Amino acid sequence: MKKIYLKPKLIITGIFVLASAALVAGAIGKHLGAPVKRHARHIVAASVEEPIIYDSVLLKKFISAIRSLDFNQPECTYKGIVDLEDGNDTTNNVHNLRFSFCRSGKNYYYQVGNAEIIHHDGINLYIQHDQHKIALSGEAITIKSPVTNIPLIEKTLQGEHYTLQHSQKGNMQTLSLINEHHISCKEISVTLDTVSGKLKQIYTRLTDFGSPADKNKERTMNVTLTEVKDQAEINAYPSWERFVKRSGGKWELTDAYRDYELIQF
Repeated sequence: MKKIYLKPKLIITGIFVLASAALVAGAIGKHLGAPVKRHARHIVAASVEEPIIYDSVLLKKFISAIRSLDFNQPECTYKGIVDLEDGNDTTNNVHNLRFSFCRSGKNYYYQVGNAEIIHHDGINLYIQHDQHKIALSGEAITIKSPVTNIPLIEKTLQGEHYTLQHSQKGNMQTLSLINEHHISCKEISVTLDTVSGKLKQIYTRLTDFGSPADKNKERTMNVTLTEVKDQAEINAYPSWERFVKRSGGKWELTDAYRDYELIQF
């Protein structure tokens, strides 16, 4: 069985983009959706003795914003731009990286930068154009839905001493969960258009596990959303037939991609 070796930056970026689509269950979800007790060891400095009382309206608005970016909806389309800054390793930095995600039922198409992921009719393709590689897999990427238990989220936020802040600039409202002493995630912010009610931006600020107090080593990711809707035109995106075909009981590359390497696993 051959192993697939894809560019690390693609995998890292892809994970972060998908995680941003389900923040609570993704890169930072373990801090919002799991029991408080489990994460007590993550607190560097418990500066707040009494439970924090959150503005219930703002908290519900924050959770609603996360829910609106759910890649598991039966029909959905998301487009945006990712910027990632890694203070500990600048080779991971990403600027102006565009992504698209479209789902219709069990089929979906996901594009980030020069890579594409296609899951159609049980067939999964991972295409990396700059390396001229196409991987055909029997396993699809599993994407978790956002946590919806608001009381549990609130309890966890209190236990981990996050404060909920908000600011307004024109018709844009930003809601931020912040804990400058947290060992893994110091900030999660969402920006909403108060006129349309649409989610426009997601920002996360993570610490470097080796040096959690060093701000220069923080890892920040900003996702600017250019399209968020609960409809899908999946046929407008490439399907697996563009890249591979079945011939004589075996998978082969189509003529347009015959100079690519086909990897099956």
